[in-house]
Amino acid sequence: MPVSPLGRALYHGTSDGILALRVPDLKLQAKLSPGVSFDEVWVSGNGGYLYAIADQGKKLLLMRTDGTVVSSVVMPPGGYGFIASEHG
Repeated sequence: MPVSPLGRALYHGTSDGILALRVPDLKLQAKLSPGVSFDEVWVSGNGGYLYAIADQGKKLLLMRTDGTVVSSVVMPPGGYGFIASEHG
């Protein structure tokens, strides 16, 4: 479960959107993109964006942490997942 760079939020991809949970009490802060099934979620190094794989690996989404979708790309067949550095 990815955590924001400042450690204030956790993001959890579910079959019905992304849950933004406040740290340390894990109170639900927001439900982003309800109705979309998310497989993986990553947070940008500056904490302003989320990268997500959705719909069983069929879509790659770039969204702001308020849930606004900036870009959505259909993944090629057989492509799935992220390759990313833990250090941004």
